[in-house]
Amino acid sequence: MRIMTIKERITALRAEMTKNNVEAFILFSADPHMSEYLPDAWKEREWISGFTGSAGFVVILQDKAGLWTDGRYFTQGPVELEGSGIDLFKDGVDGTPSYIDWIISETSANAKVAVNAVATSIGNWKDMSSKFGANNRQLIDADLLKNVWTERGKEVKNPVFVHPIEKAGQSAEDKITAIRKKMKEKGATAHILNSLDDVAWTLNLRGSDVKCNPVFLGYIYLTLEETILFVDTSKLDAEALQAMKSTNVTLKEYDTFFDYLKSVSGETILLAPNNNQLVYHTLENANTFIIDAVPGSLMKAIKK
Repeated sequence: MRIMTIKERITALRAEMTKNNVEAFILFSADPHMSEYLPDAWKEREWISGFTGSAGFVVILQDKAGLWTDGRYFTQGPVELEGSGIDLFKDGVDGTPSYIDWIISETSANAKVAVNAVATSIGNWKDMSSKFGANNRQLIDADLLKNVWTERGKEVKNPVFVHPIEKAGQSAEDKITAIRKKMKEKGATAHILNSLDDVAWTLNLRGSDVKCNPVFLGYIYLTLEETILFVDTSKLDAEALQAMKSTNVTLKEYDTFFDYLKSVSGETILLAPNNNQLVYHTLENANTFIIDAVPGSLMKAIKK
């Protein structure tokens, strides 16, 4: 199959934007877990632009496009963007507009601005929604690449294994107990761990789903009585399966996570600002939230 050029990809995306009455589409460098280093299947910004730097995001309009990145990539950016029709915006340099101000200046009143909520953090969504709303633009959730990036890679099938207590310093049971104590102090009845390092640290598991990172794709849904790990269960080796059983962790398939959230109601849920916005969207009508730091973040800083 012939691989589309960057210009062809942008043209196809713009056709999807037209179908959905969207004037601007933002592609962040992110995955559903707000990871800094991305699985290949979530390198959306790189796919649409050809820019391979670790930091940066793209805004596509119907007649122009821009990529914002920092000083590390002011030389690399123009080289990789050459011929794409995407302009480089030097973030942090005097005179460079913010992407939000640029979108407002280049779109019409009441324009729809779209992002993929599953690859956008709660904190970022709130900031964008407020600023766009104050300027008569509407922020919406739309996965516009779904029908465009048809050769998107599949998630990897690398093993998930136990990180031994000798190296972890604390059992998964003790970590979960400590997190539940913090949940009670905050008044939360449920907590979702979205960040891959938090998931791996909490359960003393490791993997290699992301290059150069000892993590695996997963979510934890934690209540005061139950712990559920959403993961591709076929990746857990025998020791990891036994460890989860001994720790009273219920295993559910990774791709059932959002369907499960639709059944959650009446909970006060602790979410970190860097959880993905689709989690918030899925839960907001039937639950209340406490938006605060993950309790395990400070616990991870204590080395035993």
